Amino acid sequence: PILPCTNSRLCVAIAQPFCTTLTASIRSKPTTCSIQMGINGVKNRQSDTAQAQQQQEPYKLNVPRSFLFLALTIPTCLAFSLGCFARVYLLNEFRMTAPATTSTLTSASTLQHPKEQKRQNVEMSNLPFPILKSGKEKPMTSFISKNFAIEGVVSHTTMHAQQARDDYTPIKNENKGGVNDDDKEEEHVPAGQHLLVDIKNVDAEFLDCENCLAQAMVDVAYDSDLTLLSYHCHSLQPMGVSCVGVLLESHISLHTWPSEGVITLDLFTCGEKPLLPSRYTIEKLFGIPQQTTGMSEEDAKYIEEPVSLWMYKSRGFPSDEVEEENPLNKDIGEYLMNKFIEYKEEVASVETDFQRIDVYDLIDVRFNNLKSFRTSLSQADSYEAANPQSYLPDRVLFLDGIMQSTRIADEAYHETLVHPGMFAHKDPKRVAIIGGGECATLREVLKHRTVEHVKMIEIDGGVVEVSKEFLPSWSDCSDLRGSTPSCTDDPRADIRYEDAIAWFEANSSKGEKSDLFDVIISDALDPQEDVPFANGLYNDSTYSKSLFDSLADDGVLIFQLGRSPVFVDPADEMSKSRTRALLLNSMIELGYQAMHIYVEGHAGFGSPWAFLIACKKSDCSHQWNANQAQIEKEIHRRMLRTYSGTKPLKYFDGAIMMGYQKPTRAWEQTICRRSPAPDDCILATKKIRIPELANAQLPPSSLNIAESLVTNVEFVSSVAALVNYTVEMGSQVENPPKLNFSSALKPVAHRNIPYGVHTSNLKFLKK
Repeated sequence: PILPCTNSRLCVAIAQPFCTTLTASIRSKPTTCSIQMGINGVKNRQSDTAQAQQQQEPYKLNVPRSFLFLALTIPTCLAFSLGCFARVYLLNEFRMTAPATTSTLTSASTLQHPKEQKRQNVEMSNLPFPILKSGKEKPMTSFISKNFAIEGVVSHTTMHAQQARDDYTPIKNENKGGVNDDDKEEEHVPAGQHLLVDIKNVDAEFLDCENCLAQAMVDVAYDSDLTLLSYHCHSLQPMGVSCVGVLLESHISLHTWPSEGVITLDLFTCGEKPLLPSRYTIEKLFGIPQQTTGMSEEDAKYIEEPVSLWMYKSRGFPSDEVEEENPLNKDIGEYLMNKFIEYKEEVASVETDFQRIDVYDLIDVRFNNLKSFRTSLSQADSYEAANPQSYLPDRVLFLDGIMQSTRIADEAYHETLVHPGMFAHKDPKRVAIIGGGECATLREVLKHRTVEHVKMIEIDGGVVEVSKEFLPSWSDCSDLRGSTPSCTDDPRADIRYEDAIAWFEANSSKGEKSDLFDVIISDALDPQEDVPFANGLYNDSTYSKSLFDSLADDGVLIFQLGRSPVFVDPADEMSKSRTRALLLNSMIELGYQAMHIYVEGHAGFGSPWAFLIACKKSDCSHQWNANQAQIEKEIHRRMLRTYSGTKPLKYFDGAIMMGYQKPTRAWEQTICRRSPAPDDCILATKKIRIPELANAQLPPSSLNIAESLVTNVEFVSSVAALVNYTVEMGSQVENPPKLNFSSALKPVAHRNIPYGVHTSNLKFLKK
């Protein structure tokens, strides 16, 4: 081929390797240069300047195709080979420095604390490399780093992840929980979990050892099945270390105060893999006790054990389905992120076929403290050890993240649920319990000497087993004379693990009077919980009818109604408590003759809790409105005696029962916010005119006005006007009827209506 050249410099650049002898002449004056390469060598021809200018012939370079191919191929292959060799050589040299720190990795708790280590002389090879678990592939990432010269920073190091190794032995997590070993690919959503852990009373040398802290951080990531891509540490002056680790899932960071013995850690991960089990690894690796070497026994007594405070929170924007299914987004999550909970210890976490069961020990610094609890365990001559029950953590039971009961409020809740309704019945012999897997409701029922048979129907037998193992006091009947150590073994108890809804529907269809119950207690989910099973319990007309048919003629039905309304709440029909409103309306339609709602503020739920009893006959209102002395006498007659000589009831008594007889004003306000407002709400809150009263449509059973409104000034003045009117009308006739209007202002025992509304009062006025 001929290569035309119109510029002498180009000709020089191409021709110089082949015809160096022409260089001087080419540079001296413009020439026409043609180079022909072949087996006969190189042939050069030159013309003088005048001839070149006249002919204006282009420069030509003849190069064979084979030469061009070799000229491009040989340098390329050579460069590629050298690059590969250099890469392999450098990586091998780099890895040869790592085994000293990675082949025998151990937990930070076993590392020797350097006495006089000069941190500015710490070399990169002394720090551990992040290690990927076997089977994991190192992800393709880009790394960008910028370091600033800051006064007080002694050194900074950055370590990057190494490929997976089979010979790496991480710390074994012997605590409860464990990590999720499910290897299925997770959906990447903009949500995650945040774990904050603060530990005090930690060894100062450990907190000032960059190598120890880095090793512990590597082990935390490995044990938690997280992918640590790299980490970056700074040693501070005069002491302290800050480290940040970049996870494939997000990040981990720490900062230390050696002089104070404090370290704070921050771990955030994306995805659904449980993060809470990592807390045990963090506490074990970073909670290194202070050294007592060289101390006297007297001084060593004042060395405190490491104490950790931690918080957990779900963050981001998960899908609605994930957010609803995650138990940590419910009550349990509020406890775990509460800064006042000084001590949070998982006692048990069990997944059954029906639900997740969690049991936690908690210490709220507003009512107790961890130091007193530990003193009660370690110092036998202390006041705390003499009164250990006062310093125990509160043990709390959660089902699917929803709090069910607590150790501190056990008696307050379960006695409030059971005994008001039990004493509203004259002689309860057969009792049924719906739910109540903790067996505390069963325990309270068995305290009545009149009870001959108790049938507890719990769908999840796992709750009973977990409660017996981790909540033993809930089912403890050992102090009751005539019972057994465990309430579940009492001969009067019949525990069935099946669906209560299906059981009652089948039982009511039999129509046998021998299967009827005097009292039925529903200790199941709250009506406010938006789950299918709760809707079946409170909003199923067939099930409600089966409960009514399963009661004896003078039977009593007991429900727990969830959180009690407050003054600012809307009507139940327009709130999350809509299921509760439907339940109450259905009970009126079924024909319950008397209904009473009462509220307890010490049930342990953070807000007052509401309960309901419904009677098939209005006679139960006589027992409900008994005075304190009558109630105390009945308690003494019915309750079983105890071996210890203490009272069988820890919370409920006659004075408490008197407080339940009158409903709260908040219930009255909530009911009267219905749209349209019920007639008796209107009549009780304004001056009554005779035509309005005569035409008012008063329901046979009302859910509207509390007794407190009967003392309303306008209502009383209306009654006075009605008295004057009737007296005036009566003076015009012979033998006028004697009307006792004072009874209109008092509760009537004949028919006590829900919330304490005495519709009979208004009926009397209407008559």
